[in-house]
Amino acid sequence: MERDAVCYVREGGNDSHLCGRRRVGDANDLRHVFWTGSRWLVAGTTVTTSTDGVNWTGATGLEAVSEITVMAWSGNRAVILGFSTTFSTITATSSDDGVTWTTAAAPDPSDFVSALVWADDRFVATALGATGNVLLSSTDGTTWTRSTAIGADAGIPLDPLSWSGLRLVAAQGSDIVTSTDGNNWTKRTANQSWDPRVAKIAGAGTDLLAVGDFGSIMNSSDGGVNWTARDSGSASNLNAIVRAGAGWIVTGAEGAVVTSADGAAWDSRSSGAVSTIRGVSVADGTWIAVGRDIDPIEGSSGAVILSDDGITWTPVATPPATPLYAVIRAGSEWVGMTRSALRPAPRLLSSRCILCSSCFSPAAG
Repeated sequence: MERDAVCYVREGGNDSHLCGRRRVGDANDLRHVFWTGSRWLVAGTTVTTSTDGVNWTGATGLEAVSEITVMAWSGNRAVILGFSTTFSTITATSSDDGVTWTTAAAPDPSDFVSALVWADDRFVATALGATGNVLLSSTDGTTWTRSTAIGADAGIPLDPLSWSGLRLVAAQGSDIVTSTDGNNWTKRTANQSWDPRVAKIAGAGTDLLAVGDFGSIMNSSDGGVNWTARDSGSASNLNAIVRAGAGWIVTGAEGAVVTSADGAAWDSRSSGAVSTIRGVSVADGTWIAVGRDIDPIEGSSGAVILSDDGITWTPVATPPATPLYAVIRAGSEWVGMTRSALRPAPRLLSSRCILCSSCFSPAAG
């Protein structure tokens, strides 16, 4: 079975596009990608890095790591938590853009880590321990403090997890909980009569948004203390959020795209796609959303839709052959996470050209 690879599609003539897979060393099961400002970090069973997306170098110091569960970037330091080769929880940190790493045992090797964020001055991870939810915090990614998450339900992971700049905001199933110190958590409720699962939380400062199943959207204008359920205009499961100036764009299943100028009033937009949209991003005035399309004969394929204003969306003519699950901007390039039909783990697809429909041709076999 071929290792996970990086595919570049460079702009060419009308029917001439170059696309070549780039092996990424010993990295398999790629699940995380970060752009540090000068280097790509790609993580799965291990970490590999590249400054140009063509030549990839495996990181050193991770021989004791068998699987990377979560990864975060502080602006000058990368931190991962995962499983060791002996199936215990392990941590690792790098201060040179992911090239070399130092590993250490977690405070409790039996903790199952679910989320990790950089919270201005420290890394914060949530995990399920033997007696319930615990919090792991570290200023340098090397020395960690473990504490009980007081006020959080014992058996439901604090995931997703977000840092607003004011407090930690997490979900436990359909409930939103917040904490200013990570140790004491307070359950927040919205004025809704049912309990959809929260899939994503985003925002900064006082303006926050949470989305989830069956078109559920909740917003907070006071930093996560009070939440109000909103009518999204969609019944589809929502799973991705991007800030659009002062407004929001949310995408989800069945090609759902909903937009809002203030987080309160929402409009459903036509995406021109019947796919599940799983990732959305914006840069230089162009919005891009990626996901999966399903053909009753051909099966699953990738889906890419573009917009100049977040309101009118157009599917690209030649999307990738495999579904896309996330998209980020890396310098002047877009990087999309895909999954092969032969294995569940993501691999990378990068478009190294001016953003246009021709950049998303299927990868060469």
